[in-house]
Amino acid sequence: MTTADTPADIVIVGAGPTGLTLACQLLRRGVPCTVLDAADAPSDRSRAIGVSARSLEVLDELGAATTLVERGVRCTAAVFYSAGRVIGQVTPAAARHTRFPFMLAVPQSATEVVLEQTLRDLGGTVERGHRVTGLDQDPDGVTLTVDGPGGTSTRRAGWVVGADGSHSTVRDLAGITVTGGRTDEMYVNVDAYVENGPGSGAGHYHFSPGAMTVIVPLAGGLHRVTAMVDPGQGTGALTVEEVDTLVAARTGRGMRITGLRNPGWGIAKVRISTHVADTFHRGRVLLAGDAAHTYGPVGGQGMNGGIQDAHNLGWKLAFAAAGRAGPGLLATYDTERRPAAHNALHHAATQAKLGTVRPAPVRAVRDAAVRLLTATGLLDRKMAPTITQLDLDYAGSAVVTKGAGKRLPDTPVAGGTIHGLVRPDALTVLVLDPHRAAPGALTDLADTLREGFGDAVTVEPVWRTNGHDVVDGGGALHAHLGTGSPRVCVVRPDGHVGHLGALTDTAALRAHLRAVLGDPDRSPAAGRPATRDHGAAT
Repeated sequence: MTTADTPADIVIVGAGPTGLTLACQLLRRGVPCTVLDAADAPSDRSRAIGVSARSLEVLDELGAATTLVERGVRCTAAVFYSAGRVIGQVTPAAARHTRFPFMLAVPQSATEVVLEQTLRDLGGTVERGHRVTGLDQDPDGVTLTVDGPGGTSTRRAGWVVGADGSHSTVRDLAGITVTGGRTDEMYVNVDAYVENGPGSGAGHYHFSPGAMTVIVPLAGGLHRVTAMVDPGQGTGALTVEEVDTLVAARTGRGMRITGLRNPGWGIAKVRISTHVADTFHRGRVLLAGDAAHTYGPVGGQGMNGGIQDAHNLGWKLAFAAAGRAGPGLLATYDTERRPAAHNALHHAATQAKLGTVRPAPVRAVRDAAVRLLTATGLLDRKMAPTITQLDLDYAGSAVVTKGAGKRLPDTPVAGGTIHGLVRPDALTVLVLDPHRAAPGALTDLADTLREGFGDAVTVEPVWRTNGHDVVDGGGALHAHLGTGSPRVCVVRPDGHVGHLGALTDTAALRAHLRAVLGDPDRSPAAGRPATRDHGAAT
């Protein structure tokens, strides 16, 4: 057995979308990390195909979204059918203040290729053929036993993140249990070549008694076909004829299945397992992605949840590794993301139930409700934020004050959008002054924050209007945040609002920053918080 010469600050186990996103998030912040993966080569299977608007925003921070969008199909609507007839639709384009008002249908293999290239561009790499077989942690770090091409070795790390899938070795070695398991639900989940298929640019949800069938277009003439089937039929391989018969009976739209491809779990009926880990954080071991939670195949929650785990964890782990925050911040990864996982599991189950009601009177009521809600626009207003996953809210977190927690909307400002002002390596304090009534308060605020918080905080003024000093010219940001008077809005590096309060209430602001970063008397200071007058600069 050999020992790695140089211990890594962080070891990430698993090179799927979750692990790769987390590694990129760390490296862009200057935090070294190592990525280990048991497989000898990347997978070429399509597996998870839906990338939400919120996940695309996360990938856009890494410079990966544009390339990925070019490889996929934009789905700008989810169309609902009952007995083969359209009863309504949800339009992700109705989601406001995002550069990605759509769901992207793209094979997971393509997502991984783009992310791994981004990792290389940031100076990282994946060590393939390395399987973790042992894990011991102490108050100062974690020792891993790893079997690799050169034999067995040990790796020492400050933290280990298990992003190694639903059968996570890291989770098991850390002694973390899960709630959930095998369900009674069974699905056909295959990639199919389709003649007379539905139009591109939408996901198609066909409701039928006791079952739901979803058809989503992919590039290259393929469609993902996901269909609930009777679990009493048993598991087993499927033929083209069987899938063709199933789709014809469920859709009644003249589609014909001419060929099948294995998306990664075989061309077969598959029984579904769902679970949520009982903690995402134990000592210096953390879980993310399928290691932390698994859902059914409907709703696009799985991979997107993992990407958003990485987004939430990335900045917190970077702050912890650099000594810029106390242990309390890292603990909020579990308290924020585990409730989000339970909510996602609930949403996926609710969506499945909606499409599978059996009694004819109940189906008639459902269909009428969907028609009415579509006609009034209420379905868009209620469901579009959920489908796009732009409605995630961390309200109630120990590092979020009352009235905060939601994602900052990406509203237009002079020269771009507001997300461009959010720092990846600091808490961004937006000073929102609709009439620039208190210019002196900006200097006072920077002076107040200078001592103790240092470069962990940056101050960004966003004026509404004042002659040529216009940033939020359309007023969308001020309107969204309800700022009729000077206020401060603290935006975390993951784009969520942590605090919203009066500009003059510096005590509340400092209390929030202490909750996030720890006691300023013990935090490393690094000079004056950066301040820019964006109005004067434009």
